[in-house]
Amino acid sequence: MMMVCSSSLATVMLMGGEEETPAPTTSAGPAAGPAAGPTGDEEGGVGGHEWIFKPLTKIAGGAILKSIDNSSTAECKQECIKNEACVGFKRKTTGTKTCVLYSGDVSTFGDMSRHSYLLTRV
Repeated sequence: MMMVCSSSLATVMLMGGEEETPAPTTSAGPAAGPAAGPTGDEEGGVGGHEWIFKPLTKIAGGAILKSIDNSSTAECKQECIKNEACVGFKRKTTGTKTCVLYSGDVSTFGDMSRHSYLLTRV
């Protein structure tokens, strides 16, 4: 019978267990199909703008600038960047996928049906 200490098991799980040697890859050129691209939910900055993704949160405070129905995260980000007053937006994760752009002093709090994206202009 093998006994494992729970702290040892937790350590192995956190460390990811054994490493596997990656298989060599070859380049198949353009016929290989499209590469996986960003989903729009990543943090990071492009063109002097930095986004902070806050999953399962809603924006509170500030003023509503605009509401956009049936929009992608990328579309909401572009609309916010275009509006100098925009400091972020919240986006529904179900239904119409509406995003609401905000200006002013905002904060976030938990909401199971939305994600928040806060914009920092650098």
